[in-house]
Amino acid sequence: MNSKTAEAPPASPARNPWAVLAVLCLGLFMILLDGTIVNIAIPHIQGYFDTSFGNIEWVMNACILVFAGKRSVGPPRATEDETAEGA
Repeated sequence: MNSKTAEAPPASPARNPWAVLAVLCLGLFMILLDGTIVNIAIPHIQGYFDTSFGNIEWVMNACILVFAGKRSVGPPRATEDETAEGA
């Protein structure tokens, strides 16, 4: 009778705090870039819809809040491998 010892599951790799900081900084940069693009497009949008700057400002703030909230507290996207596995 040959008994085998139970193998411990592999330990999860430690997270690098600098990598986490880099990802957060990248997300903040994307939010700022999105806001800059919208601010540059305001005069064109204002002329196209023939509306006041106050109305455009409300739309711009709502757009930035939605995308910033989605990027900062939203769930991470599934990779193609996870989607194929049904996870």
